[in-house]
Amino acid sequence: MQQWNETMQQIWGLLVGAQSEIVIFLAAIFVHAVLFGRYKVRTSQKGQGGAGTKQGKCLLAKADEAPTPSQAAEMAMPLVRIVKQLMQKGADSKEFAVELVCQLQTKSDEEATSMLVGMLEIMGKAVTSKVLVAVRSVMIDCNLKLTPRLGELLLRNYAGIQLYQEARDFVTCVEREGVLTPISAVLALRATLGTGDFDASLVQVKKLAALLRASISGDAPAAAPKSIMQQLIAVAAQKSALPRLLQELYNCRLCTSWSLETVLAECVKVHDGPTLNALEAFATAHGLEFTGLAYAHLIRGADSAADAQRHFEAACKDGVVVEELLLAAVDTAIFRGDAVLAQTILQHLNTLGKSAQVAVAVIRLAVAGPLRGDNIEGTILDLYDKHLAGANILMDQQMGQFLVNSALHHGRMDIVTRLMAVAEDSQQHALLKSLGSQNRLGHARDVFNVCPEPTSSLYNSLLEACNASQDVRAAECVMQEATSSGLADVVTYNTMVKAYLQCGDLVRLRATVEAMRSQGGDLAPNCVTFNELIGATIRTNSEGVWALMNEMRSCGVSPNQVTCSILLKNIQPHSRSSDVEKTLAIINALEDIDEALLSSACEACIRVGRFDLLSQQLERQRGPDRVHIRSSHTYGTIIRAYGVLQDRNRVWDTWHEMRTRHMTPTSIAIGCMTEALASNGDPESAHELLKEMLAESDTRPLVNSVIYCSVLKGFSHNKCFDRVWCVYKEMKAAKLTVSLAAYNTLIDACTRSGEMAQVPQLLESMASDGLEPNTVTYSTIIKGYCLENRLDKAMELLHDMKQSSRYRPDEITYNTLIDGCARYGHYDRGMAVLAEMQEMGVRPSNFTLSVLAKLATRSRRPERAFELCEDLSKRYGIRLNVQVYNNLVHACTANQDLQRGLKLLEQMQREGVRPDGRTFTLLLRGSLASGEVTDTAALLRAAFGLPGGHPAVGKPRNGSNARSGWNNIKLCPDVVAEVLEGLVAQRRDPHLAVQLLRDLRTVPGLRIDPRLHLRLTASTASTAAGSEPLKAW
Repeated sequence: MQQWNETMQQIWGLLVGAQSEIVIFLAAIFVHAVLFGRYKVRTSQKGQGGAGTKQGKCLLAKADEAPTPSQAAEMAMPLVRIVKQLMQKGADSKEFAVELVCQLQTKSDEEATSMLVGMLEIMGKAVTSKVLVAVRSVMIDCNLKLTPRLGELLLRNYAGIQLYQEARDFVTCVEREGVLTPISAVLALRATLGTGDFDASLVQVKKLAALLRASISGDAPAAAPKSIMQQLIAVAAQKSALPRLLQELYNCRLCTSWSLETVLAECVKVHDGPTLNALEAFATAHGLEFTGLAYAHLIRGADSAADAQRHFEAACKDGVVVEELLLAAVDTAIFRGDAVLAQTILQHLNTLGKSAQVAVAVIRLAVAGPLRGDNIEGTILDLYDKHLAGANILMDQQMGQFLVNSALHHGRMDIVTRLMAVAEDSQQHALLKSLGSQNRLGHARDVFNVCPEPTSSLYNSLLEACNASQDVRAAECVMQEATSSGLADVVTYNTMVKAYLQCGDLVRLRATVEAMRSQGGDLAPNCVTFNELIGATIRTNSEGVWALMNEMRSCGVSPNQVTCSILLKNIQPHSRSSDVEKTLAIINALEDIDEALLSSACEACIRVGRFDLLSQQLERQRGPDRVHIRSSHTYGTIIRAYGVLQDRNRVWDTWHEMRTRHMTPTSIAIGCMTEALASNGDPESAHELLKEMLAESDTRPLVNSVIYCSVLKGFSHNKCFDRVWCVYKEMKAAKLTVSLAAYNTLIDACTRSGEMAQVPQLLESMASDGLEPNTVTYSTIIKGYCLENRLDKAMELLHDMKQSSRYRPDEITYNTLIDGCARYGHYDRGMAVLAEMQEMGVRPSNFTLSVLAKLATRSRRPERAFELCEDLSKRYGIRLNVQVYNNLVHACTANQDLQRGLKLLEQMQREGVRPDGRTFTLLLRGSLASGEVTDTAALLRAAFGLPGGHPAVGKPRNGSNARSGWNNIKLCPDVVAEVLEGLVAQRRDPHLAVQLLRDLRTVPGLRIDPRLHLRLTASTASTAAGSEPLKAW
């Protein structure tokens, strides 16, 4: 006992010694609890009515907010994962219901309901109609009780996906279960409004008002969510029932000043004067408050100038003069030409101080209104002096410019000074640039001189004005002034660079850049500097561009997306392969690109036919560094790219991704998808897609004749000519405008199918649709005659075209004729067409050279193929493309001159022309025919970047290794099989083909028939045994 007492005394001594620390600690706990904890200091009970009204507003505001996941959300996560998996598989409502029942059957009713609530809270807007149907079905099957929260979530989702009728039906269930809350009532009102049923909406308004009065202490009116009220008022306006609505809102104590303003605004919008007067009378009789905005609506909708004057005076008497009221009065005075109202407005301008919007409106009274006189500029300056001094009128560029022009014209620099004193920086800059664009550099300098304080950005704007006026000397003076005052920044120097670029002064341009480099720091050349230089250089000197890129790197400046965009715009079909490869390498080095740059890169690769580089861009898009796409236009570009690469699976994947993200495709995206399918041998799917688009209301207007053309071409190229005419009839039935391009496609189908007899009927249909044939039409008909070997008829039509002043033969016309001559070996006739082509001033192209090489080869004059290509390319500055080289290679292999063909292959690479699948196919077959087994095997290895490739095939010039560089030449697997079996048939090296096949199996993406290995092994064994090799299966 004694020991206990001693212990207590020691403890007490410690407490007394630390009493100050304990007091501070307890005080800290109290303050923390008040500020951050669950305990709050109780407020006084005064003003409970106001608090109740705020409570009602906060309660109803939740109806417009996304649901916040509750504690049940964590328990519902497995349910959410299962539902999302089913959504990805495209499950129907029954499958959803079955899976939900399986997950909930082991739970209690309360737990099952909580899990459904949590699932709907987490999924939010991702909930679909099928999920809602499944939830309702599960509730019935499992006999689950509807809770207020679950009712709110279901109603929210019904309204969110615009299932308004289903939502109204569910409201009946909610009311029957007695779980209707104010939030549910608001959602029910929204759903009813969605159906456009005004009478039913009024019933819901009454229910909402009753719930609000029951949930809020006191009898004060409560405000419903503004978005719902606005929708209710819009429906009432459509039904011409605004007075009735206002009466009901008044009876339900839901009529606020905002409600009155919105109702009046709706009347003004639909120009319903009688209803506006009726509403004014009702509001006056029942003592409703007229705000300044309400009076503004009354003024805008007034039947006469006298009524507008009366409303304006009433607003002034009530002391509710607001900015919107004065703006409405100004608009009405201008519209009605009422000088009395205009003068009344001027008397009340000081009520609002220096409102910029009102000041601009007053200027309009003098420029285009009743205050306009003979001396407009004098009137404006007088108005400014008396009423508007100090207002920032430059906020409106048009009126501000008018006032500045008037002041400058009358030498009133004091007004310009006051205007610039209150103007924002951006407004000062815009004014200087505008004066420069009007070639008023002197006035721009005057305005600059009265600015409160010169800044770097002001100097830069003045420099821009000098550039707009193309006055380099003035720009140099401004530059010198900015430099001496220490206000020249890198933008200043860049603007001078732009000035020297405009006038072509490369010496001073280079001096400016060197000055930037020597000063360094913030003044060193940046990406903008080099982008300006690159943009000016790229149009004339591609080599100079890469010198600038090297200089850019030496300055430590990295290219940005703007740099890449400039480079991509210059990539055209005639661009050198090295330029294309360097540009794409720069893009690949960027850490981040946007969807615009991705689209530009894909389009550039397609333009130059570099499908290997296109594949690299798309491969990047499938990796972790993929670009987040936000527009259907970009999706259309990617779909087109996959279509060019003949990857239909990726085409569909991209389309489904876009549709899954609920993006409405543009007309261009639909066209790209249709073209990608139709051009890759699946016009039926393209046709079905168009039917789907026509069945949807939001995409039906996007389908046009140009898109249908892709389907017509697809069927035509697949020789499904009966389907061509079915689609044509379908277009007629759908009342789609059949364009000239569509008719040309139909005529092309006639030429392909040998049904030239139908062409006159199509020409008659064109005439009945108000369309006239063009050069393409006649060129297509000429093609048909050439295909039928009716060259005399083709020449007659050519003669008719030459006699016409409207349908002059073009390059396509002459190329078609030469190709027709080549098809049947009419060499002399083809050369006559070429001579006439040049006499008519039509420049040959690569396609011309291609068909000429074909003509000479088929006429057994291979030397003439080379002579013609060399002569015409030099005369017209044509850079041979891969198609011309391929036809020249064919001339070599057809005459068993493989070595010359291999030299052509080397020449192609020296000229930066990338060989394609046809190049290697021709050389491989020529090599086999010549019995050159070693060359054949080496060429096949080179085609796929395998070790031991032919020396005539150099490494790719894009910096990649051989395997990745040449692996996209699209060499047909059948050709590979043909070459391998041909090597075995040569019987010189039995094991060469087998080893080559093993190596080819390592090539990514190359699909080889598994049975080929067995055939080669058997052939090799039979060859080794001395018997005849097995024939190809």
